[in-house]
Amino acid sequence: MMKKSILIVAILFVCMGLEARENVNPVFHGMVENQVESARIGRASFVPFRYLDEMDSDADRSKYMIERFWNDFPFHDTNVLHDDRFRGTIQHYLRVIQFADLETIQQSLMETIRSADTNERMWRFFIEAFDFHLNDALSGMRNLQWIEPVWHEMLRSRWITFSDSARVNFFLRMANKNPIGSVATDLEFVTFQGQRGRMSEIEAELLLVFFYIPGCPQCAMTIEWLEMDTAYHELINSGIMRGFAFYPGEDMNAFRSYRAIPNTWINARDPDGMSQLETDGLYQMRGAPTIYLLDRDKRVILKDARLDLLFNEFDRARDRFLR
Repeated sequence: MMKKSILIVAILFVCMGLEARENVNPVFHGMVENQVESARIGRASFVPFRYLDEMDSDADRSKYMIERFWNDFPFHDTNVLHDDRFRGTIQHYLRVIQFADLETIQQSLMETIRSADTNERMWRFFIEAFDFHLNDALSGMRNLQWIEPVWHEMLRSRWITFSDSARVNFFLRMANKNPIGSVATDLEFVTFQGQRGRMSEIEAELLLVFFYIPGCPQCAMTIEWLEMDTAYHELINSGIMRGFAFYPGEDMNAFRSYRAIPNTWINARDPDGMSQLETDGLYQMRGAPTIYLLDRDKRVILKDARLDLLFNEFDRARDRFLR
């Protein structure tokens, strides 16, 4: 499971122009060069990496790095923002914190924003960087549980504008819809074959909810990636997991002609055409596809899930139910 997680992370970082690694330790040791460069650019302190190999877990290594990453960084000096090399520092920071527990990650993000609140330019740079990496629908790092504490810190800042506040409050309202751990809002649907039902009636240990738009190339590509995963196939073929594709639109011809949805899934649409997702605002759908993973009781395991996190959950479920 860990090997697959590391592999997927490595693939994502290759796409961002970063060097892929085969195991976890180099991810942390790879920070050395960046940290040295940051020290040259922004006079950040150098973190002693020699202790990393002595630690027992990736979480310990991540926590160690988190506690020292921004030591002595000149948050008051906006000159550092003119150097494009510094922008990569944010990416490296987010790479490092991913191995820590959620509470540590959220606390670190909040403390970073507080530290950047020395002047508006520095504050806004960090806000925009975190928004780009953690909130953008196309980002391979997006994570609502990480960006939420950043939003709350934004609302406390002296630099926040009316438009900033309106945008953040909208995102927070959306984040509060079907959060991780909650029972997902039920959906009425009509299948491709014309049968009516409710999402709550679908029996399975896991339910993969796939909101899509016909013709969306990213939707078809995501399905291809899913079908390349061994654990996914084992869960689907055993009946442990079921796929539930849901089209919230009104174009019946597009719905009937779309052929990317696997035959093993329930392929359904909104009976009233977008009333539940758009008009009623029951679910947050910022892009296509938007994926949720639910348990037997329809509690949300993953919301707006990235593929790497989905594959990790598939591995855990296979170990739990099939081994």
